[in-house]
Amino acid sequence: MTTTQLTMILIAVAVIFTIFILIAIIKMYKLKAENKKLMQTNAFTDYEESGEELSSGHLYGDH
Repeated sequence: MTTTQLTMILIAVAVIFTIFILIAIIKMYKLKAENKKLMQTNAFTDYEESGEELSSGHLYGDH
């Protein structure tokens, strides 16, 4: 294996990882926008105002 071949392999791997990172960043921004949209709806605030908590024990009964 020559230095040129190793350089080409390294560049190819770097490009693939860069593509994966860009895809992850794009998905993060999409999820962030979706989360912001959901936070603006009344469903989340209604749940908060009801005072329900998942850890209150009502899922498994009061032992």
